Amino acid sequence: MPIPPEFILRDKFEQDGAELQALQVSSDRSLFVYDAFYPEHEGRVRDIPALFAMMCVSGGGHMLQRTSMQHLEGTVEPGDIGIAAPRSPGFGRWPEMRVIGFGIEIQALTDSFGKSWPRNLRQDFISKLFRDPMVEATMMQVGYTHGCRVSDSVLLHAAHMIVHQLLDAPSEPVAEAEEADTHPLTISTTDAIRDYVLEHIERTISVDELAREIGISRHHFSRRFRAATGKSPYQYILDLKLDQAADQMERDRRIKVIDVANMVGYRNPAQFSQAFRRRFGQTPRRWRLRRN
Repeated sequence: MPIPPEFILRDKFEQDGAELQALQVSSDRSLFVYDAFYPEHEGRVRDIPALFAMMCVSGGGHMLQRTSMQHLEGTVEPGDIGIAAPRSPGFGRWPEMRVIGFGIEIQALTDSFGKSWPRNLRQDFISKLFRDPMVEATMMQVGYTHGCRVSDSVLLHAAHMIVHQLLDAPSEPVAEAEEADTHPLTISTTDAIRDYVLEHIERTISVDELAREIGISRHHFSRRFRAATGKSPYQYILDLKLDQAADQMERDRRIKVIDVANMVGYRNPAQFSQAFRRRFGQTPRRWRLRRN
C-alpha cells in the first residue's frame, strides 16, 4: 500500500498535533522524510503501513511507546534514534521534541530487503533507543540541512542506508554506547568552536565544517563534543543562534524580527519564530513585549 500523497500525509501529521517544518514524499510514494515538532502527547499511536526511523533533534524527556510489536520506554535526548514498526497501533506518551524521521512502506521494504526483513524487527531491538553517527549524519543532512528537499534518488539512497544500518547491524543501545575512552574536548577547544560559530552565525554551519576546523574526524568530533557540552553539535549551534537572537533583541528594542532572523541564518521568519518559541517558550514578538 503506497504512502499517502504529501497533502494527505501532512494532514495526518497535523491531526496528531505535529508542527511540520518540512515534508517530502517520493514520486512513487514508497518513501518519505519529515522534520516535525511534536508537543507533549499521551494517547493513541497512529497505524501507518511504513517502517519509521526517527531521531530526536531537540527537546526530549521520558518516553513510552507500547504497541503490538514493541515496548519502548526510556529517557530520550537529542541524538537518540528509535524504530517504529509498521502497522503497529498502540499507546504512546512522549515529551515535547523535534524529530527528523524517515519512512519506508512495507512493499518497498520487501523489494529491497526480502521477505525476511520482519525477523530483524525483533522486540528487543525496536524496544531500545540507539545512537548511530552515520544515521544521525544522514538524517540531519537530508531532513535538516536540505529541509527535506532532495531528489528521489538521494532520498532512496538515504533511506536504504538508514534501514541497512539499523536492521543489518544495529548499533549498541544508548545505555551501552558511551565508550570509556571518549575524552571530552578541552575547554579551549569548545571556546574556539563557540567563537567560530559566532563569527559565521549568519549562515548554516555543518558538523563536518567544525570537525575540519579542529582537525579530527566527524565521528570522533560529535562524540567528544557531546561529552564536553552535553549537547549534539547541531543542537549547540541552534541554541547559540537563538541565544544570540534573543540578546540582539534585548539590546535593540527597535530591530525587526525578520532582521534578527537573517542575522542568525534564518531565511524563513516563520521557521525562526517556531524555533525561538521552542527555545524560550514564547514567540520573538511576545518575548520582547514582556521585556519592555
